[in-house]
Amino acid sequence: MRIDGSQKKLMFFCLIIGFFAATLAQAKPLSSKQQKNLVNQESLRDQMSKMIISLADLDILVNRDKVQDYEIFQEDAERILAAIKKIRELDKDKVFEPFLKDLEKPTENLLKYSVQKSEKALRYPEEIFNACFRCHQAKRGY
Repeated sequence: MRIDGSQKKLMFFCLIIGFFAATLAQAKPLSSKQQKNLVNQESLRDQMSKMIISLADLDILVNRDKVQDYEIFQEDAERILAAIKKIRELDKDKVFEPFLKDLEKPTENLLKYSVQKSEKALRYPEEIFNACFRCHQAKRGY
C-alpha cells in the first residue's frame, strides 16, 4: 500500500496534535491529593535510600570483609530504625506495616548487641536483608 502526500500530511498533523495533547496532559496542574501522594512517595524513597546505605555497610562489613565494627553496626541499626519510624508516619494506609515489623525486630537486636559489643550482633544483618527482600518481592515483584 502506497501512502500519498496528503495522507503523509494527515499523519504528520495527527502526530503533532497527539504530541501537544500529551504535553498538555502532563502540564496540567496536579490536584492537592496528587501533590501530597507524590511528596509522600518521594519521602518514602528517601527513607528507603537511607536504609539501603545501612544495608550496603552491613553487607560489606559482615559478608565481604568479615569485619566486626560494632560502632558502625550501631549507626546502621539506628539509621534503619529511624527510617522505619519515618515510613510509619508516612504510611497512612499501613501498607508497609507488616514488613516494617518484620524488619524492626532484627534491627533492634542488631542495635542491642552492637551496643553490648557482642558477637550475637552478627546474626542479624542477614535477617535484616531478608526482611527488606521480602518487602521488595511483595511490593515490587522482585
